[in-house]
Amino acid sequence: MKKVYFILILLVIGGGAFAGMNQGYWRWRNDDGSETSATWSGAQTTAINYTSPTNVLRIRTEIYSTATGSQQALQLQYSTDNATWISIGAYNPTAAFNLAGSDSYVTDQAATTKQLPSSNATTYAGGVSMINTTSYYLVLSSKRTTEFEWFILGTASTLDNQTYYFRVANTGSSTNGNPSLTTSFTPLPVNLTGFSATGNSNKNIVQWSTASEQNCADFTVERSSDANTWSAIGTVKGNGTTSVAHNYSFIDAEPLNGINYYRIKQNDIDGQYYTSVTKQVNFKTTITAMASPNPAKGIISFKTNAGITNVQTLLTRVSGEIVHQQKFSSIQTNAINRLNMAAVEPGVYLLNIKSKEFSTIIKVIVE
Repeated sequence: MKKVYFILILLVIGGGAFAGMNQGYWRWRNDDGSETSATWSGAQTTAINYTSPTNVLRIRTEIYSTATGSQQALQLQYSTDNATWISIGAYNPTAAFNLAGSDSYVTDQAATTKQLPSSNATTYAGGVSMINTTSYYLVLSSKRTTEFEWFILGTASTLDNQTYYFRVANTGSSTNGNPSLTTSFTPLPVNLTGFSATGNSNKNIVQWSTASEQNCADFTVERSSDANTWSAIGTVKGNGTTSVAHNYSFIDAEPLNGINYYRIKQNDIDGQYYTSVTKQVNFKTTITAMASPNPAKGIISFKTNAGITNVQTLLTRVSGEIVHQQKFSSIQTNAINRLNMAAVEPGVYLLNIKSKEFSTIIKVIVE
């Protein structure tokens, strides 16, 4: 099912759908900075060469209204003939382009500022960055302009020496023509034909498959809680150079509570690497915490039965007096977490543990 999000840029009085959105100026960008600092990979309304299907591309598109009020579900599409259009969405190895899924510089749906000229409007209303969001429902008042930035990535199905055209669905034709690029690269060293991540009881299973491999040393499985900051959680050996299909899997036995993002980094023998698109699993478990040991002897420690991130702890006396505060960027399942403080005086304390996913207060006795 397509993900549809709502944005109200300016108040439109009344109801019903309106036509009147057009695509205006556009420009290709490199994925090397924020939405204001990323460098341009080509001149305005000028096609570029795409040299590696493993590189994230960003296309900035102006969208403007010409009617009293306009509202449309916007989605980026591609074509090889400017006639038959294919929508760009989540991971699909048979499509030539997918959404990037994640990015090191910009978060999905981050606001955009004005970077392009205006076609026929004087008032700018902020748009969004489309990294993992398939479709976006836009409401735009008359004579207003906005800009969307789309983050896309080639696949094993991206053809070499091929010109691809792009457009924003549900908008009128652009007087500047549709954005386009021409590919010029050699095939990927690893033909990744499948990638999935699923929850199973108290663990998550990451699976992927290849049709062929060239100089493949291994695969690193990476996980993130926000699709921005990634950590390696395991490595699976590759098969060097082979034309035989192979299936791979990795079990995340200690997933984070909440949404877990996964991606595969394929590492070549010569040190080169290629990163896949992103998959996610919403892992839910009832989190519990305990002080260990309790009663404690001068040192207070605790553990949880599930991994959590961005944890704040507050130790107080029963009277409410704060004794110690401490933050943990992440806590692993059943790992012992010690409060970094000198020996605690004997007495009764309250340990408040809080994160986005969890909150509890534990009575701790120190002997």
